[in-house]
This record gives sequence, structure tokens and C-alpha cells, in this order.
Amino acid sequence: MKSGRPFFGKGDAVDSTYRLLRDGSAEHLVEWRDYIESLWRRYEGNQDTNFLEDAKAHFLPRFWEMYLWLSMSERGCNPVRVGSSGSEFYVELNGRRYWV
Repeated sequence: MKSGRPFFGKGDAVDSTYRLLRDGSAEHLVEWRDYIESLWRRYEGNQDTNFLEDAKAHFLPRFWEMYLWLSMSERGCNPVRVGSSGSEFYVELNGRRYWV
């Protein structure tokens, strides 16, 4: 279920890229922040339970998880999440599972 929460939340964040994108005001940072928020609006509901909090410490892995999931979904691969923690999911193509 979607909560409508933004990707970039308030509070402490140890990942410097996350903080730069969240807090930066340069035009290119605003464009990237808007892009990431647009990805999040499409991805929300497919994430594991601690995705947003973990993104504050591990921005790039969480960004790529979201980006890959959406890229695969939009190409008809239908990713399947396994469990409620971690970044593991798979797609099935021609009867074979490919883990991400």
C-alpha cells in the first residue's frame, strides 16, 4: 500500500550523496531530486520494510534497486520480491530465475 511519503525524508542521514541530493539547492540537484522522487512514486509499495530508512545510509544501492525494479517492470519482466528485508528480488525469463 502506498503511503505517499517522499523518498527524501527529514532527519539524520549518514550517506553524503543522499544528504547532498536532499538538501542541495543547485538546479542540477533539484532536477535529480525530482527525478528520484518520480521513481519513488512508481516504486512505492514494492520495497522492503526498511527501504526508506536504509536509503539514508546506503543511497546508491537503494537507488539502483528501485531503478532496476522499475526498468524490469516496464519491460514486462515482473520482478518478485523475496522476504521483507534486503534487496533481493528476481525476474523469471524463459523458465530461469535471475536474482538481483
